[in-house]
Amino acid sequence: MSKTPQIFLKAPEDFMPTMHVASCYITCLGRLLLLKSAPHKPFGGSFSAPGGKMEPLETPLSTVIRETYEETGLMLDPAQIKHRATFYVRYPNLDFIYHVFVLRLSDLPAQIILSSREHVSYLWASAKEVASLPLMPAAYECFQSVYGKDLQGFLETNSEIN
Repeated sequence: MSKTPQIFLKAPEDFMPTMHVASCYITCLGRLLLLKSAPHKPFGGSFSAPGGKMEPLETPLSTVIRETYEETGLMLDPAQIKHRATFYVRYPNLDFIYHVFVLRLSDLPAQIILSSREHVSYLWASAKEVASLPLMPAAYECFQSVYGKDLQGFLETNSEIN
């Protein structure tokens, strides 16, 4: 599978998705929560937002709540999560629909509990850090589409994480 997918805001005419994926871009104090994938996973060692594949009978929202809990231990309040975008993603041999939700927290969670079979670390990344990290293919383009070209959309004035 090529590591350079194409991303569309509207499904191409010949688009044939085989799955749906949902992700939650969680921000707090001007930082974005990113998880580093385990080496044995596809694109191992790269960073992405919490999320994963939709299971039968799930909605995109229920998928993002389940996946975020499984991957971070965070139980999200569905009333606070907002759907922000749907992308149509194409690899040479795979089409899928990518649902993006956003959540802005006012305080850092007391703890993040990673699923060790999926992720090896996490970080709260600034816009500058996001631009320099090894990200999942097309993740940066999706972040830009949601937060603006310079990613300043997820920053809060005068707020820093020490």
